Amino acid sequence: MILLGLLSAIVGIILLFFPGEATQFFLQIAGIVVILLSGIFLVEGLFIDNEGISKWVVLCLGIVGVIVGILTIAATFIVVVATGLLLGIFLILFGIGEAILGLKMIIAEPMVRFVIVIVGILAIIVGFFLLIHPAATIEVIAILLGLYLLLFGLLQVSHGLNERSLEANRVIKRL
Repeated sequence: MILLGLLSAIVGIILLFFPGEATQFFLQIAGIVVILLSGIFLVEGLFIDNEGISKWVVLCLGIVGVIVGILTIAATFIVVVATGLLLGIFLILFGIGEAILGLKMIIAEPMVRFVIVIVGILAIIVGFFLLIHPAATIEVIAILLGLYLLLFGLLQVSHGLNERSLEANRVIKRL
């Protein structure tokens, strides 16, 4: 538990102080993982002998995965911007849906309806901000994730040390 806490705190500090570089690093790691997993698809596609799925479909998935992985490694900024744009579009659509749901609800309490409408409006605002500044917003998300991981790590270390001291102070009684 202490080791997990220390690791979380270190990753949190890195994300807090170097959000852009950390995001690019994680994207490059993700690109490598996508290439490796797609390589498995390529090998499976070459040797598949199943009538339920075509070997060509598996091979094509592997090829597309390798291309996506290479693009992720080569053009991390484009991936960050695309992620921000897609997230922005999703939040706008989600916010519109929530606002409509909150306004059209018949059964719910007025306060519940109000909260749902407010959540929808906030989602729309954040979505528009993502559309206007997609890369900056991803860095803000990285900073918030770093803050969370730092606090989570410190709590884990504290809990682990507390458990260790309780274990050391426990007296074994014999019958």
